[in-house]
Amino acid sequence: RRTSAVERAVLAAERAEQRAQREAALRDAHYEREETHRYRAKGQVRERVSMGGQDAVLTKLKAGEYTVMKHGRTGKPSERILKISEELDRLVWLPVKTLVAPAQDDPRYSHGLADAEEIRSAREIDRDNPELLATAILRRSLDFAHADRALSVVWPHRTLDLEFATEAECQEVLHGLRGLLEAQSYDNDGQEEGDDGQEEG
Repeated sequence: RRTSAVERAVLAAERAEQRAQREAALRDAHYEREETHRYRAKGQVRERVSMGGQDAVLTKLKAGEYTVMKHGRTGKPSERILKISEELDRLVWLPVKTLVAPAQDDPRYSHGLADAEEIRSAREIDRDNPELLATAILRRSLDFAHADRALSVVWPHRTLDLEFATEAECQEVLHGLRGLLEAQSYDNDGQEEGDDGQEEG
């Protein structure tokens, strides 16, 4: 029998829906493969960091072995040498080219770690704007093709936004600084508990 125009339209719509479902399934499978690959790659980086140990990362920071690009509120990123103080309580970012080296406690090029709120990857959520990633500065300045090699140190009233030469270096420092902050927080909590438990003489 002849197929009516309505039946042909219904059949065409069903076929279009089936094609759309197949395409969506293919996209989902591709996305899942990409995410699995990315997760495995990051896991390998994290494993290398843990095998090297946090002490190795902090030793490299003390020696100023990380050259980074510092992103700011205005202008182009500037090259800096990233360091940490011998006491592990101050982060320092010194200009690479300068006639007179600034002091490591110069507030223009350093900040204490005690009041840092977090070490945030450029791929992680901005707590002040949960629908966005990274920080306002990196969203303005960073080429997001390089997001895997950028991080921010977040303080209550400012951020330090850094882009590393490689993802591996970024992950080293990310996990090294996070571990340091966690250890310092644990020590501070333990000290407070000890103080609370002391009896008055």
